[in-house]
Amino acid sequence: MHEHRRHVRQHISKYKLVFGSVLLSGLINNVVSFLLPVSIGEFFALFFHSGSSKAHLLHWMGIELQSIQQFFIFFFLLLAMKAVLSFIENYLTTRQGELFALGLRESVFGAQINWSASSWLNRSYGKYLLRYSNDMKSIQQYLTKGYMEGIKSSLFLLIGFLIMVKINWPVTLVLFLLLVTGLGLIYLVARWQSGFIIASRTARSSLLAYVARQFSRFNKLKERHEEEITVSGFREKSADLYERNMKYNLTESLMVMLVPVFIFGIIGVLLWSMILFEGNITAAEGLMMVLILIMMESGIKKLLKVPSYINKGKISLQKVDKLYVEPEMRERQVEVGVS
Repeated sequence: MHEHRRHVRQHISKYKLVFGSVLLSGLINNVVSFLLPVSIGEFFALFFHSGSSKAHLLHWMGIELQSIQQFFIFFFLLLAMKAVLSFIENYLTTRQGELFALGLRESVFGAQINWSASSWLNRSYGKYLLRYSNDMKSIQQYLTKGYMEGIKSSLFLLIGFLIMVKINWPVTLVLFLLLVTGLGLIYLVARWQSGFIIASRTARSSLLAYVARQFSRFNKLKERHEEEITVSGFREKSADLYERNMKYNLTESLMVMLVPVFIFGIIGVLLWSMILFEGNITAAEGLMMVLILIMMESGIKKLLKVPSYINKGKISLQKVDKLYVEPEMRERQVEVGVS
């Protein structure tokens, strides 16, 4: 198992009960999310006495509503559950992210404070500041929007596909294979993006360290009249950061473009499949599958973004892990490795 996952394993083992509660509330919330729009279809069937029993997904799930009164009781009960579960799920998820970052911040700071004085000699503290801001944010999202959101979104989509299998399994199989292919493509783009992320963060750290170093020698800088040289050096590093950020933004724009195109591409394939499997799927079934896919849009969107969050968090964790070893010790290890 990769070293960066060690932190996640330790955190989950420490908060097993809460972590399990988040996933359970997310699973129930996913079921409620599907039941709400499906129950609306049941209202039309009850009030207008329309639709066949085959089109009633609630009946397939073992839920039967006999009257309009029962429908409204069921509907508002689902609505109340949706409100409570959404609040609990979001609050506990963000709390886990904050606790994850809290533990890492404290352990990293403790490790740095215990470095020897020689390790800090001729080193600018500025380049380490990002470990307590940008990197911690990425690490927090690594857990919440990477692992936790990935699991919850996967469960959400699994429920959706199980419902669609009940409607028409050949079409569902085509859509499932398309989703797996899309995830593979997004994963490859995320891996390609990692080099640009590292380059951007390295340039940002270098700029911050330069600013901290110049401010720390401000009086000496004034005495030697080095203002123009200092500004010139800053402009050079700032331009380098701009160039690296724009290359990273290019890859990020590609990721942003792929997600909605892929989602509506799946719906397009569904419509094409209705022609391909003509006679095996009715108009009502096709419409129901389109509605379910639209409901699944948010889950697909979140799942497609998971590789990017995990990739960025992994890079940050690898950088933070290096702070547990003193710079002098790391340099000795490199020398020993070279020799």
